[in-house]
Amino acid sequence: EYDWTKDQLSREMFEDENTGQKVSFYELSEGEQARLVAGRLSTYSKNAYRRTKVTEEITRKETVCMRENDFYVDTVRQFRDKRYELKKLTKVWKKKVDG
Repeated sequence: EYDWTKDQLSREMFEDENTGQKVSFYELSEGEQARLVAGRLSTYSKNAYRRTKVTEEITRKETVCMRENDFYVDTVRQFRDKRYELKKLTKVWKKKVDG
């Protein structure tokens, strides 16, 4: 659809902002080309799909904080303790290997 739209625009003549003369699509600046393509695609999608952007609203009544959930708190503590334990063991065994 993008290429189709760009091809359609390339066959049309547009008025240049600076000079006011009619110029082809590819003689316009890149910013102007992008603006025209975006506008044409927006119009096309409104006609073809009856919408331009899909938005979905979710209404949430309450959220659960991880700090209030014992499972998460215990899991984080276990992970932390295991990590410290492994760091200590690594130090001990590194000294045994080097020494």
